[in-house]
Amino acid sequence: MRVSSGSSHIHLPAERQANVQKAEAKSDEKKHAFQNTLTEDEKKKVQELKKRDTEVRAHERAHAAAGGHMAGSPNYQFATGPDGQRYAVGGDVAIQMPSAKDPAVRAQEARQVRAAATAPSQPSGQDLKVAAQASKVEMEAMAEMREQDGVKLKVCENCGSVHGLEKIQVEMAGKESTGQS
Repeated sequence: MRVSSGSSHIHLPAERQANVQKAEAKSDEKKHAFQNTLTEDEKKKVQELKKRDTEVRAHERAHAAAGGHMAGSPNYQFATGPDGQRYAVGGDVAIQMPSAKDPAVRAQEARQVRAAATAPSQPSGQDLKVAAQASKVEMEAMAEMREQDGVKLKVCENCGSVHGLEKIQVEMAGKESTGQS
């Protein structure tokens, strides 16, 4: 067998090519005959499965593409339709949570994980949980970087954000002078 460069045609000896064409024709006839034996409900089910397959594959590819080196390849769960074909009906992409020792690297990896988790147009509940977990890892890494720079951090009781101690003390002093607690 020889593939010519610049062309998508495969050159086969004439006898072999005739056999391949006959086999393809038989396969097409079987598919066509099988399609004609499906009921309207089965045909509708096949269309639904095709649509779901397209959605699942796009969703998981979005995770993998945005995840870069932090993400694995998509894994799919399949269902067999009434036409005998397999359709992806679910899937997942393993995403490695950041664990780098360097907090700056860990924060960057957390941003990439969050981007991967929210990359599909309709993130699932699990996707949003992963994004929230990545945000938490990023905040912890950022706090660690600030502490390394000599800034002491604390979660503010007033707003729930992370601030340096000076800002919290100023906010508390402001509330005390207005009589708020």
